[in-house]
Amino acid sequence: MIWLLWKLLTLPIRLVLLALRALLGTVRFIGPSRIAAFGAGVAAGTALAPRPATQLQAGAAQREEQRAARGGDIGVAVRHELATSPRTWHLPQPGVTVHGDRVTLTGTVPHDEARLALLRTAGAIAGVRAVDDQLTVEPGGGPAGDPA
Repeated sequence: MIWLLWKLLTLPIRLVLLALRALLGTVRFIGPSRIAAFGAGVAAGTALAPRPATQLQAGAAQREEQRAARGGDIGVAVRHELATSPRTWHLPQPGVTVHGDRVTLTGTVPHDEARLALLRTAGAIAGVRAVDDQLTVEPGGGPAGDPA
């Protein structure tokens, strides 16, 4: 009974000694110079930071708002796809405006097939739910640009 009481009373001391032994083993394994170099690097990085983290976060939020006002990633993706798609790269590129997940295409196209190709390509972009057709067909433009 006394032995069990002694073990229970000395348990916190043994746990502290075990933790110290593990810490010293880690320091011996890694090396004091490496630990000091890591600490110096953290201190130098903190001291030489260009701006506080709150300013960096505010700047990132402001850039995100500006990108959303320009149509965000959807607008960039639609413009890129219209300019590089084999069906639409050769056509006059329309104006692209984005309101949420709705894309509006404006401008003139040479024929009705070109209008349909632009609408289909814009509608196939991920994140686009609807395409508003504000495209006008040039008078006298037939299929594939031949006069009709």
